Amino acid sequence: MARPGPVGASAPAAAAAPCRGGRARLLGRCFTVAAQLGHANLVTLALQCKADIEQRINGQSALDGAAQFGQTRVVKALIDARAATTQTAPGRWTPLMRASQGGHIEVCQLLLSDGAHPDEWADRMTALDLAEAHQHARAVGLLRRQGARRFLELPPAKQKVPMSRSKKREPNGHQTLKINQL
Repeated sequence: MARPGPVGASAPAAAAAPCRGGRARLLGRCFTVAAQLGHANLVTLALQCKADIEQRINGQSALDGAAQFGQTRVVKALIDARAATTQTAPGRWTPLMRASQGGHIEVCQLLLSDGAHPDEWADRMTALDLAEAHQHARAVGLLRRQGARRFLELPPAKQKVPMSRSKKREPNGHQTLKINQL
């Protein structure tokens, strides 16, 4: 009597789908997910393989993800590898904002010790605003001791979004000044 073969043995093997964006993008995705999940050994290996420490996947860097999920060992490894702890673009949430939203005290302390600016803001909120909104009293205390302020406590000049100016030549030869919000 013949034994049945493995399930699906008669079906042709499916071809592997090609990776969109190439090898570097795939490494970046794995790097970011490993950071979010707290796999410090995989993050270290990705750094040794020259992963782009500032690559963003869906707008989030590896440091952003690690800070958001309170992955202290990963945050330390990324800081040691010189990941940017400050805003990389106006209006973008900082790792400190993400850590304070979750009440991750050790991560907040690491970021502040490395020079993260507690008054950087996005969406009219600072790290202190987020810690207060989520009732993380220890994070609020730590941020206050570091001189952090709520968005509404910032001087009016610090509450403005920086502007860039670029000159554009029109088809008729005239130049116009275009002002863009960053």
